[in-house]
Amino acid sequence: MNATDSAPTGVSSSSETTFGSYDPNGAAPTPEQYAALLAAFDHFNHQLFEGRLPPVLLTLAQHRKAAGYFIGARWGRRSDGVRLGEISICPDSLHRDARDSASTLLHEMVHLWQHVFGKPSRRGYHNAEFATEMEHVGLVASDTGVPGGKRMGQRMTHYVLEGGAFDVAFAALGADWIVPFTPAGESARGKVDRKHKVDRSKRKHVCLCGQAAWGKEGLNLLCPLCGNALTVVDDEEG
Repeated sequence: MNATDSAPTGVSSSSETTFGSYDPNGAAPTPEQYAALLAAFDHFNHQLFEGRLPPVLLTLAQHRKAAGYFIGARWGRRSDGVRLGEISICPDSLHRDARDSASTLLHEMVHLWQHVFGKPSRRGYHNAEFATEMEHVGLVASDTGVPGGKRMGQRMTHYVLEGGAFDVAFAALGADWIVPFTPAGESARGKVDRKHKVDRSKRKHVCLCGQAAWGKEGLNLLCPLCGNALTVVDDEEG
């Protein structure tokens, strides 16, 4: 398009129109998305943990085979050095119904609880203490995601205890609660898996600065930028 063919001021091109179908006069999408996650975090914290969990940084990030993960003391505030944990939710997992999405958030909140008040085992291992607290808040740890699975292990998920604490707390959250945005079209994670045939024996190692590397669990990896040790991020629902 040359200067004489430019669109009139305030008029979008066809490609911009396709992309900009979201109402520019509506709520801004970023705070709207994160407000839903924060509302659920605060609700479950008060309903299921008596408000004792400290604040965390909530993020959305793509994970291989993971609906979410927790990393303790991942972030530091510039002004005073206060450290915060991170709970990250995989965008692909938001295609599920609202209760399932909320249960993943709660799963990671149990990791936060154990990090602050309990005794976590080795990186990524879901121990008996974790499984017991999961049941206390109304989720049942299971390596298969259904009744009868192992309640402890390295790669774990869960199922909802019908009529349990989470089931009741989720109902109190309100029938209209939902994370408003989900990934459009084919999932990016699916494309990567088919194209690159990921080696499932490798785990993601991350640094506090955000650098990441893949390798077998047990490797002592150092960040090439800041020299800190990389730590393993859980698969499944960390």
